[in-house]
Amino acid sequence: MNTKRTRIFGVAAATLTIAGTIAAPMAASASEEGRRNTTLALGALTGYLFTRGGNKLPAFLGLAGTAYAYKRYDDAVRARHAQETRLRAAQLRSSRLRSARLREERANRTRIANRNAVAQRSYYRTRREDSRHDNGLHLGWQKGRGNPHRR
Repeated sequence: MNTKRTRIFGVAAATLTIAGTIAAPMAASASEEGRRNTTLALGALTGYLFTRGGNKLPAFLGLAGTAYAYKRYDDAVRARHAQETRLRAAQLRSSRLRSARLREERANRTRIANRNAVAQRSYYRTRREDSRHDNGLHLGWQKGRGNPHRR
């Protein structure tokens, strides 16, 4: 009977060992809310163990577990806040770059419009466009015939 029991426990131990090595790479990832709930539950259990009479060793073990669970929860909160800060900074950078590009495009459009406006002023036009010059011939205007150079 003893050998039968030993064989069953040996098979059970081997099965658990193999299952543990297979499941080890699949690490459990708890959410921030799950970590908070675990911390609260362990804290309540620790409080109960401290108020109950008897051995205080389980209460101190529970206290250590609660402290560790709270540390994990706090790390998750800090990681979330850091990620949110990075995302806000990236959005702000993107927004500033977009604003700078828009300002630059607006300035370029204004510069081009100003250049065109200056070019349209009469004192920047060539005299030939104004048709007030006779290319140095000084013939003047002849009544009725118009400008002899524009025929």
